[in-house]
Amino acid sequence: MNFLKYSILVFLVLIGASCNKGVDINAEEQSIKNVIENQTRYYMAKDHEKHSELFVQDESFIVLVAGKDNFGYAEGWELADKYNKINFKKDPTPSTLKFVNEKYKIKIYKESAWAVYDEMVYDANGDFVKKVINVRLLEKINGNWRIVFLGDVNTTSYKDN
Repeated sequence: MNFLKYSILVFLVLIGASCNKGVDINAEEQSIKNVIENQTRYYMAKDHEKHSELFVQDESFIVLVAGKDNFGYAEGWELADKYNKINFKKDPTPSTLKFVNEKYKIKIYKESAWAVYDEMVYDANGDFVKKVINVRLLEKINGNWRIVFLGDVNTTSYKDN
């Protein structure tokens, strides 16, 4: 009889566990895409305040960008933000470039996610400028996705692409 009670208890626990609300993957993916696209939008608009809100602002933040002729790397939000402020001050005019993100690959965990996607860049006339492969690692902080790693590789700067 104890075996039957134990079996029923286990069965009920499993049923209860399977009935828990799951993560709405489509909504989470859209939230992540919104953060990524707003990060580009606010950077190109030179809106420092809105741009900064999309990042994990501590020593765990890392940025790594690369192309054939150079690369950039910064550890910690303070250093990365210093470079952003310098760039925004040096050229405060919003960019007229158009960005189209495609081929998203996103993996979502409970409090983190990663995204890899292609970014196609066009000038104001619609002419192709470059293709960049982007990587973003995100953390969920107070219910909001924030970028903790930003990686870009300008693939069109290489001969074989």
